Amino acid sequence: MFINEEQWEKLQKYIFSLNWMEQFMGEDIRLQYQKMKNYVSELDRKLKKSSKIYVITNNAIVDDEIDYSIAGVATNKEDAKKIFNEAVRNVKIDIDFKNIHAINVTNKNEEPDERWHYIKKDNIFELYLEGEYNSNNFSVCIKEFDLPKNREKLKYQDREL
Repeated sequence: MFINEEQWEKLQKYIFSLNWMEQFMGEDIRLQYQKMKNYVSELDRKLKKSSKIYVITNNAIVDDEIDYSIAGVATNKEDAKKIFNEAVRNVKIDIDFKNIHAINVTNKNEEPDERWHYIKKDNIFELYLEGEYNSNNFSVCIKEFDLPKNREKLKYQDREL
């Protein structure tokens, strides 16, 4: 069942407008009413919280061959970070990160003559071969998208090409 924002607000107002009747309700009905109010409040909090979605992408270009994939999708930042860290770990295993002697480009103390360079920040990990970025690089990132506020089922509209 899908409900739009206006219908949701009307439902909430109606449920909470019954507060004045609570003193006249029997114990079982009062208990059910309290459960319903709690459920509506909890659902409203969850709907407001989950207004973002996180997509973790994994891109690789190896010897001019492109591979683009989605490592995972999450509805909260913590889960997205876990998927992101796992995807970075997998990239490092796949390319034998320990043995290529990659340098962190944000660290000024490392030798600038190394060929492999990497950048690791909160939402992005990039590893590339110096001078061959367009031919050899790996990138994992978290992309954040806002979900529509309404709770209506989105309808597909035919469009002329």
